Amino acid sequence: MNQVKEKHTSALAMIQSVHPAGEDMAAEYPLVFKEGHPGRVLTLGSEGRVDSACAILVRDFLVEGIRIPGGLIGSVSTATEKRNEGLATKILDQAEEALRQEGCIFSLLWADVPQFYCDRGYGPIGAEDDFVISDIIAEGFPYPQGARPRTDADTPAIHKLYQAHSARVDRTEDETHDLMNCPGMRTLVLERDGEVCAYACLGRGRDLGDAIHEWGGEPSHVLALVRAHSDERQAQGIKDGLFFMAPPSANDVTYRLTVSGAISRRGLLGLGKILNREGAGQLLNDRLGEQGSVDVRPDGFYITGPEDEGLLDDDGCLALLFSAPEAHSAVTELLERFGLAKAKLPIHPFAWGLDSI
Repeated sequence: MNQVKEKHTSALAMIQSVHPAGEDMAAEYPLVFKEGHPGRVLTLGSEGRVDSACAILVRDFLVEGIRIPGGLIGSVSTATEKRNEGLATKILDQAEEALRQEGCIFSLLWADVPQFYCDRGYGPIGAEDDFVISDIIAEGFPYPQGARPRTDADTPAIHKLYQAHSARVDRTEDETHDLMNCPGMRTLVLERDGEVCAYACLGRGRDLGDAIHEWGGEPSHVLALVRAHSDERQAQGIKDGLFFMAPPSANDVTYRLTVSGAISRRGLLGLGKILNREGAGQLLNDRLGEQGSVDVRPDGFYITGPEDEGLLDDDGCLALLFSAPEAHSAVTELLERFGLAKAKLPIHPFAWGLDSI
């Protein structure tokens, strides 16, 4: 299981060549690059050469008691000497088609240059709550009695805590184990009466170095681990505060952080695109229930409500299903116009920091 997939070797070398030096992509993204896991790498090239590549991973998003098949896209890369030839667009098209064939309703990615993807049909979706926690604020959290570094023996307990989240990506325990061993990540657990009751992961790659991006457990236990991470950083002479990421559904934790005085903002989850229009239409119908209906047509999604009806394009469907914070008011107005204010929309899928590829 710890071996890099043979067919990924060339692609991995090219991807690492265009990413910041020092990253161990295979170790950081085991669900894509390690044997025994479902992710894979798609490539373009000739004569044994990889000119462009990207990673894909099919995931089930669990939210509000429903299961939504989605596809993650990441590490979109083109060899330096082959840029400006349209290869990134071609590999992205290939990735979307592969995910579509596997039944994914939507794709999700994170981008340093969003405009490239927005020009190709992607839009902001979902939400996450981000907090900045200073050392002074962390000192007011519960004392971290029983906090210690994670070990492999803690995996079953950590996986169980992860599964307690109402909004998450479905994972196996083996996947959780390998993700917990990502390089550059510090995971602390809290032990009470001989059992692990909370965990918190700090750091992963260049984007999440100062962020607690995955955690689980009762709010007071999680905040105790935030304090433990902060104490460790202070002991190391690190003066910058911590970032803390949470799904919109984590009301108890976010409330406690808010009243503590932590700076907060609601950001978007990532960029998404409708891949399976029939699947998206069915999901909309399920959420509208008896209030309204959706007819999937070649030119869009025709929505009928008790007070109005009209046609939405794919962008409108994406916003209605998974709108980012800045689109919530527009979605609310649209639902009210159709007489569908009670519809269970938008949906808030969530991917934790360890889910990115």
